[in-house]
Amino acid sequence: MSGQSFAPFPDYPFTLWVDILPFRSEAKIGAVTMGLSAFAGREIEFETGKLPPSVMIDKVTGLAAYLVEHGAVVKDGDTFGGDEHERFTARYRASERFAGLPVLFCADAAS
Repeated sequence: MSGQSFAPFPDYPFTLWVDILPFRSEAKIGAVTMGLSAFAGREIEFETGKLPPSVMIDKVTGLAAYLVEHGAVVKDGDTFGGDEHERFTARYRASERFAGLPVLFCADAAS
């Protein structure tokens, strides 16, 4: 194994531990993580009707990295975003899209 496999924050090998899988659903796009539940107790399912794919992936990556570092600190109903105009609500639920997978479902106001 490479020494980078055990690198400390902020250089830890996040992509070895968590996959981010994009999807399209009707007029919306989204992404789901696989592997995050080992760190945060559940996966992220993110859905947006406003963001371009690259920005959406950046949002999921940032939230997932935060949860890897801090654990399950995002509570049901919490909001997050880049500023007061960009807000996403996080909800604990069983995924309707991914066979009841326990997720932190995050969506913008357009979703």
